[in-house]
Amino acid sequence: MKVYALWNRKKTNTLQSPFMTEDRRKHMKKGIFITVICVLAVAAIALGMLYYTSNEDKTRQIKTLMADADKQADQIERLSADVEDKALRIEGLDADAADKAAQIEALNADVSEKAAQIETLNADISDKAARIDQLNADVSDKAAQIDTLNADVSDKAAQIDTLKTDMADKEAQIDKLNADAADKAAQIDKLNADVSDKAAQIETLNADVSGKAAQIDQLNADMAEKTAQIDQLTADMAEKAAQVDQLTADVAEKNAQIDQLQAEAAEKAAQAEPRKADTAEKTAQADSPATETAEQAARTEPLGEDAAAQIEKLKAEIADKTALIDSLNAGITEQVETLKAQITEKEDLIKTLETDAADKAAQIDALNADIAEKAAQIDALNADAADRTARLNAMDADAADKAALVETLKADVESKTEQIGSLNADIAEKAAQIDTLNADIVDKAAQIDTLNTAVADKTAQIEVLNADMETLQKAQTDSAFQAEELKKLFMKTFGASPANTMANLEGNENVEVIRRFRIREDDNPNVRSTPIVADDNKIGNVRASQEFTILDVSDNGWYLIQLDSGEKAWVSGRMGTVVEIDFNFKTDTQDEAAEGGE
Repeated sequence: MKVYALWNRKKTNTLQSPFMTEDRRKHMKKGIFITVICVLAVAAIALGMLYYTSNEDKTRQIKTLMADADKQADQIERLSADVEDKALRIEGLDADAADKAAQIEALNADVSEKAAQIETLNADISDKAARIDQLNADVSDKAAQIDTLNADVSDKAAQIDTLKTDMADKEAQIDKLNADAADKAAQIDKLNADVSDKAAQIETLNADVSGKAAQIDQLNADMAEKTAQIDQLTADMAEKAAQVDQLTADVAEKNAQIDQLQAEAAEKAAQAEPRKADTAEKTAQADSPATETAEQAARTEPLGEDAAAQIEKLKAEIADKTALIDSLNAGITEQVETLKAQITEKEDLIKTLETDAADKAAQIDALNADIAEKAAQIDALNADAADRTARLNAMDADAADKAALVETLKADVESKTEQIGSLNADIAEKAAQIDTLNADIVDKAAQIDTLNTAVADKTAQIEVLNADMETLQKAQTDSAFQAEELKKLFMKTFGASPANTMANLEGNENVEVIRRFRIREDDNPNVRSTPIVADDNKIGNVRASQEFTILDVSDNGWYLIQLDSGEKAWVSGRMGTVVEIDFNFKTDTQDEAAEGGE
């Protein structure tokens, strides 16, 4: 209880100190709470130990533990006093720390802003990396498909169709990337349009101050500076062109790899040679029927030889019989009939033998026909073997073509992959150009602000000039009034004067009479090269109610007018009326200026 009361009192005094901040109070509460828990734990352990000892030992140990607890409470009190002193010192340090924290807070704000920017850049990089990983995954898938095609030549066609479908997907991706690049280009065009608008505003501002020579010189100097910046941008574009050349060199390296793949295809074609050996074996098998036919012909030949021997033997016997008949004819007549009968019998035998010989010849002919048929079969088998060989060669060529097509598709996949990489690089370049154009827009805006300031100055100057102009306009109004009075004075006198009669008067050399002729409303009269009506002097015609400046008047009432095309022509005075007479008072200065212009 003493420990708890001491702890509660110290806690209240310490925590209610005006120098304690909320964080310090929390730390103090935590420290005191841990200390009390430790003391109570020690007491609990002591009580647990005393539970197993005698009552006297328990009493003595309890007293000892209570004394120790009182000592620890005193130590806690001293520590609390030290803590209060520390708290006061910490309070001063907290003030310094607050200042430092404010500075750190400002730095953290800057760091947070930078971190946000870095986060944005990292997000962009992550997106780019994800897209590149996806593209690499697609390329890996294509490579696996190509390996499958190399393993199974019989399925080349179906797998090639699959690859073509995949290539269509790649082309769709490339189209999408091209669309993204087009969007980037559109953004660049838009930014260029903004830059053009800014430039147009600058031109407008320059036009507003065009009357001021000194200010125009200053603006020209500014434009020279901008030209230098443009030259710098041109140099940057040249550097980009060098990068494009490097990419072209990379493409050449890829072409070398394609040549290597074609060499591997040739090696695969060489592997097809064992099939030709198989074809030769089949050809040898096809030759075996020809051998059998030759054996049959060899067996047939003895039959022909036997038949010839028998025929020769029969002929010999006939000769013997003939000799015997001759000898018998010389003998007994009784034996003639017998001999005739024998001769007849022998003749029948000869016929039989001849018939047998004819049969043997027919058999020989049949065997020859069979031999010819076998030879035809051999030729057919040889032709079939040749056809099979040609088909095998065609299959080998087709396999080579399929392998070449696979290699071509590999090259196409690599090319598409390179195009994707190139498009990604182009997108990055477009993004860099957008950043550059945005920076240029900011610079242009700053220039516009500067020019607006200059325009404000010029406006003030213009206002002063306008005041001067008002004074001049008032003087001009007075001069115009005097001129009108002079017009009225001379109107009647010189209204019908041909040409510039006034200039012929002394003192009026600088006065020019200006008159206008209006065509009547109900006609489109002809105009002519001379002030008469003739078949060969018509130039054209003019529209009704149109007005022209009169340059001269003929004696017969025709007016020389100037057409809209600048051409001069005569029109009859009956085709309209003089609607306006004016005077142009030239000054010596104007004449001199005109002569200088000429």
